[in-house]
Order: sequence, then structure tokens, then C-alpha cells
Amino acid sequence: MSGAGTGYDLSPTTYNPEGRVFQVDYAIKATENGGTIIGLKCRDGILLAGEKNVVSRMMMEGSNKYIFGVTKEIGAVITGVIPDGKSVITRARQEASQYSEFYGQPIKPTVLADRVAQYMYLFTLYGGLRPFGSTIMLAGRYQNEYRLFMLDPSGAMFEYYSCTAGKGSQVCRTEIDKLRLEDITVRDAVYHVCRMLIKSREETRDKRYEIDMGWVSEESFGLFVPVPTEFRKEMENKAKEDIEREERGE
Repeated sequence: MSGAGTGYDLSPTTYNPEGRVFQVDYAIKATENGGTIIGLKCRDGILLAGEKNVVSRMMMEGSNKYIFGVTKEIGAVITGVIPDGKSVITRARQEASQYSEFYGQPIKPTVLADRVAQYMYLFTLYGGLRPFGSTIMLAGRYQNEYRLFMLDPSGAMFEYYSCTAGKGSQVCRTEIDKLRLEDITVRDAVYHVCRMLIKSREETRDKRYEIDMGWVSEESFGLFVPVPTEFRKEMENKAKEDIEREERGE
């Protein structure tokens, strides 16, 4: 880095004169350039979704997933530097397992989110480490209550009704504002999320991509599971057709 920032981006332990930590800023920038991810808290549960580019025609469908199960009731979606995100998911699974062994009950989503956020924060405190270049959304159910959290590379954690991150997040945020989430089910939300992700790719729609989705809801009996592939593809095709009709002015 040159100019006024020279020397201040060599370590995550160093603030610049304006109080910024450049390595954290760089990590956040990496997440902003990643695939778009969305979390929606609906009437009957939470839907997580993410889109990813298919970098080769030889790549098998469903590989390099963005959606992960952490426990039976908690799931996650990641964006940014995917190996970084997967490393954080591994830590989340370890935290959940240790909590269950020690306390004899499943970990609460809010406790897991807090512990994982603290783990990510540690990588902003010591020289020789770098912040994780990934944003993680965690969704889960505990005692019939659904909770949605988003964690960024700085270690900040917030709870949301809806959230989005990645390259197309601004488009998705505008579309989310049009929805009444308290009135729709996760099954209804699949179509809306497909529309958002397709519209967010307006400049790169000619490139091949895949959409991953998972939900924790009454329909899945409170378990975090992938959205059925046939249903997801049906809603994705319907969303594409509707967008094409709108663009033709029909």
C-alpha cells in the first residue's frame, strides 16, 4: 500500500491514524467480491442460500458447497475466501461438539454464534495471523425459536431478520425490502431468493453458476437440511422464466 497508508497494513495489530485496521478492511473486501449469500427468517423457519460460479464444464454438480450443517439444528452459508470459511465451519462444529459433551444438551444458536465470532476476532489481534476473508451466516432453532446471525471478518456478530453478503448483496437487499417475511413460508421464499440471485447476476448471467439452499423449519421438523433439489430447480426455472418475461415487457 502506498501513500498515507504505507506501513499500516503489514499487521492486523496496527491501527492507522484514522483508527482503521487495513487487514480487516482487506478481508471484508474479499467477502464483498465473493458469491452472493442470503439468509431469510420467515414465518415457519429460516432459509439460507448462496450462488457460486461453475469454473469448469468438467466440475461435478454440487461440488465446492457454500451450505453446511454444523449440528442437526444449525446450518451455515459462507462467502468470500471459501477455504477460510470452511475452516471456520470446522471450528464451529468443534465448539458445538464440545458444548454438547460438557453440558449434555445441544448448543444454542446464539451461544455458537458468539463463540465462533470470538474465534474469528482472535485472528485480528496477533501478528503472524491474518483475518479470515469470509463472512458466515448461522441459522438454527432452539426450543421452537429460530435465530439468524451473520459474522464478518472483524469478529462482529449481529442477529437479523434478513441479511445478505457478497457481490450481489445490494440488489438482493433492495428485493428483500419488498417482502413481508412474517407472511411467507420458507417454501415460498425459495422462489423469491432464486429471483434475487438471478437478478444480482445481471452482468454475468451468461456465466454458468449453481445455487445452494438449506433450511431449518417446521417442514423439516426443526432440523437443518438441504432444500430438495427438484423443488429448488423448479423454482429456479420459474424465476428465470418470469424475469425473462418481465424483460420482454410481457
